[in-house]
Formats: sequence, C-alpha cells, structure tokens
Amino acid sequence: MSFTEKFAATYKKLLPTPFTIAILLTLLTFILALIFTKPNDTATGAYILDLAGFWENGLWNDGKGGLYFAFQMMLMLVLGHIIALSKPISLVIDSLLRPCTNTANTAFIVTFATILVSLFNWGLGLIFGAILARKVGEKFSRENKPLNYPLIGAAAYVGLMVWHGGISGSAPIKAAEEGNLKNLVENEKKVGENGVKLSHGQKQRLLLVRLLYENKEILILDEPTSSLDEKNIIKLKEILKDLKKNKTIIITSHNKNMLEICDNAFLVDNNKIEITPIKK
Repeated sequence: MSFTEKFAATYKKLLPTPFTIAILLTLLTFILALIFTKPNDTATGAYILDLAGFWENGLWNDGKGGLYFAFQMMLMLVLGHIIALSKPISLVIDSLLRPCTNTANTAFIVTFATILVSLFNWGLGLIFGAILARKVGEKFSRENKPLNYPLIGAAAYVGLMVWHGGISGSAPIKAAEEGNLKNLVENEKKVGENGVKLSHGQKQRLLLVRLLYENKEILILDEPTSSLDEKNIIKLKEILKDLKKNKTIIITSHNKNMLEICDNAFLVDNNKIEITPIKK
C-alpha cells in the first residue's frame, strides 16, 4: 500500500461522520453562545433554556426552520439525480463526450455545460457535472489517453459558483416573494431622464432594492428610513428582520423604531462609543 493510500485510509478512520460533525458543531455553537452572548442580568440556567428555545425555533418554526430547508435541499438533489440519469440527459452527455480529445478542450466543455445546467437548477448541475466528469474519465481510460482528471473534477463543480444567479437561485426567488423587494417599488412610474421625476422616497426605495439585490454578507444602511413613509418603513423592517438571520446589518438612524430589529445599539457621544444590548 502506497503512502497516499495509507494516508487516505487513516484519514477515513479518524474523520467523524457528517452527522457527528453536525452534532459537535451544534454543541460548540451552543457553548460559545452561552459564553459570549449571555446578558449580565440573566441567570445561566434561564439563558440555557432560552438558547434551547432559539435552537428549536431554528429547526421548526413557521415552516422556515432548518429541517424544512434540509428536506427542500434533499428533494432538489434527488430530483436532480433522477433527471441527470434519465435517457435524454444521457444522450446529451454522450454528445458532449465526442469532441473531448484532450484535457484543455475537455475542461472547457465540462465547465461550460455544467454552468448552463446549474443556471437551471443547482441540484441538477451538481449531479450532471459529476456524471459528466466520470464519463469523461471512463472515455479517456478506454482510449488510453492522458488526462488531468483533478482539473476535470474541479471543472464539474464550477456550476456551484454561478447557480445563485439562475432560476433556482436564492436572490431571484427572494426578490419575487410577496412583501419583499418587489413591493418596495410596486407602483409603475415614468422616471424621466436620470430619474428626475422620482421623489426622494422613490429614489431611496430604488437604492435599497439595489443594495438588497446585491446580496452582500454585510449591509451598511445610512438613515434608510429618512424619506420613506410609514408603510414602506414597516416593509423595510420586515425585510431586514428576515435578512439579519444570515447577514450582518449595520444601521445609522435617528428613527428609534429601527431599534426593534437590532441586537445591539451603538451610541456615539463626545468621541465615545457606548454599546447597549437591545432587550427583546
């Protein structure tokens, strides 16, 4: 047995199963939350129960919990696997294999095909790319031709870099949800040259839509409610409350109602910054 094979065998024996890793990460996160986020005026036992409640809510509540999301992902992968193994897709894969004659053009074909499929559905793109890479390897092995198979394997997963811009991507789906980005600019209006016919509130709503659509991990909003009416302020708060589950949001505002969706308040006074946790 070669050194590589020994290393791989040892690694498989020592590495925990994915389920074990998930349990360990859950426990680690729970402990870190208990250490770093417990309010000073809350008893440890009571806060442990609060954290357990947060964990339970994250799994089950409102049909948006972790298990609900996990089943969605599993169904998408199963559907992608079924479609990728169907006869029409097999014919497509066979037709893609014909022009594959060397590593360079094969990497291009695998990358391009996987990207196209992933823009349709990320689960289908994931399975399609893997099957295509395997078929390529089998072809070159039969023909006894040299092939950089790790490069082809990497090319098969390039679709995961672009799928979020396709029709199964989170951003387009989120933008189409009721009460989300579409409703921020729900009324049609002629904007004029450079938006001269837009009011300050409409311009601000467009800027907010642009910022939210970019789907950044960190959002910085400077007086986001200054030109919005009460109806749109409520809509914005609902959107930000949902987004803050997965993003870091920094807001500067004189509107104290925005504190309702914040976890911490930073008061700047006389060149000093005071941090105050927001009690829910």
